[in-house]
Amino acid sequence: MQHAHGPLRSARDRQQLGAIIGGLLVTSWCAPARADAAFALQPAIGVGTAVQPLDTTTVTTPSSSLPRESFTMVPSLRLGIDLGSLAILAYGSNSNAGVQGHAVGGVTRLGVLVEPLVWHSDDRRVGLYVLAGGGAVAMAGATVTLDAMMNAKSSSFVATGATFQVGVGGWYAVHPSFAVGLELAVEPDLISLDSGLYVGDQAIVSLTGTFVAASRAFPLR
Repeated sequence: MQHAHGPLRSARDRQQLGAIIGGLLVTSWCAPARADAAFALQPAIGVGTAVQPLDTTTVTTPSSSLPRESFTMVPSLRLGIDLGSLAILAYGSNSNAGVQGHAVGGVTRLGVLVEPLVWHSDDRRVGLYVLAGGGAVAMAGATVTLDAMMNAKSSSFVATGATFQVGVGGWYAVHPSFAVGLELAVEPDLISLDSGLYVGDQAIVSLTGTFVAASRAFPLR
């Protein structure tokens, strides 16, 4: 009887071993702690300080011959992919910024940002990253000039150019798939106007919210 049950026991052992190995493979393939790539949505609301350069073509009074500063809201929406240690996001933003001699209705920017993660805590609740990117910018508004009788005359225009952005940021995860953060960035614009090249440079402090279609390593409490 021992010889009769020996092969049967050996076949049963092989089946159990195969089931264990198959279960481990399925677990490793189908249940990662964090997806390798995930969709990311990152709205940002910023406040920018724009330093407006001198426009000598329309300056007529001493008070207007000095560069001016203005504060402007800079709402932005970014979406793309999160690779864990790197996010690649397309972004669009719109803001108002004055240019001497011009009444600006809006400045629209479209571009691409990369956000490499430079540090994170062991549980991924806190992270620090740098951001860099660029794209196209369009400015719409009206050019204001004075004739010989000192009467103001305006003509509408749309001008385009290039925009860049570089900065640092950090986030704190309040949920495995959502984090709030703060950014400090510099955003120079190069726009070709009829009076010459406009070089705008503003510092932006932004409050961000990041939605990621994957879970960080820490559990909910």
